[in-house]
Parts: sequence; structure tokens; C-alpha cells
Amino acid sequence: MNNHNHSPSSSCGKLIPMSCVSSFYELSAVLSNGKMEQFTKYDGKVTLVVNMASCDKNTKKELLQLNELVSTCGTRGLVVLVFPSNQLGKLEPLENTEMSPFFYYVRPGSKFEPRFVLFSKVLVNGSDCHPIYEFLKMKQPYPADDDCQISRDHTFICWDPVTRHDVSGNYEKFIISHDGTPVKRYTQKASFEQIKRDIEIQLKRIPKQPKEHLHVVHH
Repeated sequence: MNNHNHSPSSSCGKLIPMSCVSSFYELSAVLSNGKMEQFTKYDGKVTLVVNMASCDKNTKKELLQLNELVSTCGTRGLVVLVFPSNQLGKLEPLENTEMSPFFYYVRPGSKFEPRFVLFSKVLVNGSDCHPIYEFLKMKQPYPADDDCQISRDHTFICWDPVTRHDVSGNYEKFIISHDGTPVKRYTQKASFEQIKRDIEIQLKRIPKQPKEHLHVVHH
């Protein structure tokens, strides 16, 4: 598995400390097709980041809800970014190229096609975690719905160091505002309705684009 866990770099190639990154939209990650995605393209939108595992018992429900979110909120400025990870419970055995066919035929199945953006597998915890998750956990160290939540299944803790801010399970979610600031974090237990309400709040805060003045020419 190639996690592409590279620190952000400047135009001259030098690594930038995560503490110097001020916006989520300064970051980048590798898509499931192997292409690099620069997050500057999402600047000005509200972003939901989700870590997933295809063999998690909640995958069908979660992916259907994510598609519903994009269907209802996508035209108003929401984008959903999904990062597969095998780190929590060893529930993501698939290769990057196998995930879309798995969604289509198996789970959720019924010719499911994701409306969210699917990335390559990443590490979400430990010293080698992806810069995206390093940044998100630094800015939102505790879930809003359960600030005492930690990974309770010690059998599957395979990273080091273990910290209080670690992602504790599959389908944790982070909301990032239009200016690149992480504003909310949730465990998998958070209700879909609560997350959608908080997304709606952030969508209303996207600055309105000024309407272009129409010049009428009289002949």
C-alpha cells in the first residue's frame, strides 16, 4: 500500500511544518486513480472529510448517506472527500483500484456510483499519518459529539505514538469551512441529521458572489 504520506512542500521543494499550514486548501492528496489532487480547487467550498473502510459493518449506510449529502448540498457548495484506511480494525483490505467495483457490485451494491471524491488509502494515525489527518487532528483534536472517545479496541492499535487526538474509528468526519478552517469533528456515532445541520450552517456562511451588472444596449 502506498500512502503518499508526504509533508507539504513549498515551490522550492522544501518541506513545510504542519504548524505553518493555515488552510486545509493548501494541502493535496492522491486520488484512487493515482493522480494528485490539489485542494486549492475546493477553496471557497464547504468540505466534509471522511475516513472509510469497505468491510466496516456501517459502510452501506454511510456511503448512501454521503451520496445523499452531495445530492442535496453539492450544488450549494459542499464537496465530500473520502479517504480509505486499513488502520482501524483492518477493515480495508482492498486495493485502490478495487474499491469502485466493490461499491458498484457488493457494498452498497445495486450499481452504486459515488458522488463523493475517492482518494487512495492513507494512514490516519501515528507518526506516518497523512498530512491531511495531521492537520485536521491538530485543528480539531476532539469530536464534538464525544470528546472522551478513544480507540477502545486495543487489539488493532498498530500505530505509534498513540495520542488522545487519534481517529478512533472508521467514518469519523471533519467539516471544513469555505476558508479552509476545520470547524467540527464527529465520531461515527454522530447522527446524519446533526452533521447535515452543521453543514447547512457552514453553507450559509459562504460569501455570496456579486451579481454581474447587465448592460442593456439600446439600438
